[in-house]
Amino acid sequence: MRQTDGETVAAVVVTNNRKKLFDECLQALLHQTRPVDSIIVIDNASTDSTPEFLAQKGYLSNPIIYYIRLSENTGGEGGFYEGIKHGY
Repeated sequence: MRQTDGETVAAVVVTNNRKKLFDECLQALLHQTRPVDSIIVIDNASTDSTPEFLAQKGYLSNPIIYYIRLSENTGGEGGFYEGIKHGY
């Protein structure tokens, strides 16, 4: 992870079957005034081809994006739990 001014900033994004909104969210995170050091993406068992979409858009080759696909939808709480756990 990159560090700026001694601080590290990570974003956890949980998604489930929302490719368009998910794309907008990732674009916003990648173009902030203070860039994040890492983006932890939790795919809550999407069934809308999210992994293929991420690969096609080039997100999976971005070194600051960590993609984790859960085998079942654990809801928002479960997704954020996994993301924070991996962030630490």
